[in-house]
Amino acid sequence: MDYKEKYKKIVNSLLKKSFPELKMEKIKIIEYPNWLIFWANGFVYKLPFSWGIFISKTERQLNRKALIGLLAHELCHVEQDKKIIKNFLFGFFQSLFVDLSWAFDTKTSRIVERKTDLLAIKKGYGRELLELVLFQGKKSSKRKSAKTHSRGYLSPQQIKSYMKKLK
Repeated sequence: MDYKEKYKKIVNSLLKKSFPELKMEKIKIIEYPNWLIFWANGFVYKLPFSWGIFISKTERQLNRKALIGLLAHELCHVEQDKKIIKNFLFGFFQSLFVDLSWAFDTKTSRIVERKTDLLAIKKGYGRELLELVLFQGKKSSKRKSAKTHSRGYLSPQQIKSYMKKLK
């Protein structure tokens, strides 16, 4: 199965349904081996004339609902970053700063990830985000799950709580 094509179809569907401000953006899907960047399941990077959504090959295990949660989360990053990044050079360095801050677990990364999860929920992808978090929790140790949530990502309970508030 061509996973990049599967991901691209989902991204195109998400763009049409929930991300009209990104309709003119070129978005590439890049799959990477999990050993290359072991601390992230997916991330966004500004490329020349496009955006890259990088997805770890380990995410091939995700069911469709969880995959939608992951891709909606990453598209929310693109939407937020697009408001800040006006050119490639600035975007490259800004992306590098965010990636380094994420790798070193800074306050900035926690704020960015929380805002991104909240935006995905506001756009109607709370159930998919919850599915993703629950799936990742099943394959992770309790310690790794706690570390993930300490990095700003919402816990299943927080996702449910925010979904209730938005009803």
